[in-house]
Amino acid sequence: MLIVFGDSHAHIWGGSVVSALQGTPAFPAVKVNYLGPALAYNLMSDESLLGKWGAEIIRHPDVSSENTSAIMLSFGEIDCRTQVVKRAARKKISIREVCSQIAERYLALVDELRKVTDVPIILWGPIATTPAAQNWDENFPNVGSEVERNSATRELSTLLQQGSERSAGAVSYTHLRAHETDSY
Repeated sequence: MLIVFGDSHAHIWGGSVVSALQGTPAFPAVKVNYLGPALAYNLMSDESLLGKWGAEIIRHPDVSSENTSAIMLSFGEIDCRTQVVKRAARKKISIREVCSQIAERYLALVDELRKVTDVPIILWGPIATTPAAQNWDENFPNVGSEVERNSATRELSTLLQQGSERSAGAVSYTHLRAHETDSY
């Protein structure tokens, strides 16, 4: 069984459209564990300890279940949409530096997962951000310009892919590029 942990984008692996979530996954060999609006940054703490979401994943019974054949982590979209540009401006650092901090925490959680399971771990990268809505939506805020948010998405995706390549096959990184969906 594929076990998916993540924010609302994790639901697509159960056969739901994010805007029309179903309660039960459409695929019998997939179990989605929706953690709410979870940030990749909060998977680990500043002290390199498990963060709120990382601890919830590590202690989840599905991680060590004999029925689990792979684990997918689906985080980063909220970070790119609401946090990266804000943190870069506040700390006076680049978007890449902020994304590097997020990727380090994300990959540190993978290292912790490797200690408790030997099943494949798949990282699902964040998707490109949509143009800013005409009206502000407090439930789905956008911080920064569309170009800045998509730069953050590209940077985080690149860093996660590079990190997964260093894991010698223990981690897979996947990301659907915009041009791959143009015909749909």
